[in-house]
Amino acid sequence: HFVRFQSNRRLTSVQQQYMSKALNLTRDVWEKMVDIQDRSVSMTHDGYLKLYQMSQPDLSQRFGAILLDEGQDVNPVI
Repeated sequence: HFVRFQSNRRLTSVQQQYMSKALNLTRDVWEKMVDIQDRSVSMTHDGYLKLYQMSQPDLSQRFGAILLDEGQDVNPVI
């Protein structure tokens, strides 16, 4: 999700440090969100959807089709 760095294949050391810090902070927040004992960071609705996506559910046995209304408003994991 570092759009401003995607077109630049060679990052400066400052950009690399920035990305590294941001990724480490993101990982820390995610670990706190998924730890049910840690209440310092709340799990958001988007977080629940991401956990569901990561579980790789096989919906093909249960559903023949899934209809989606207002698709422009859905979370990207859907």
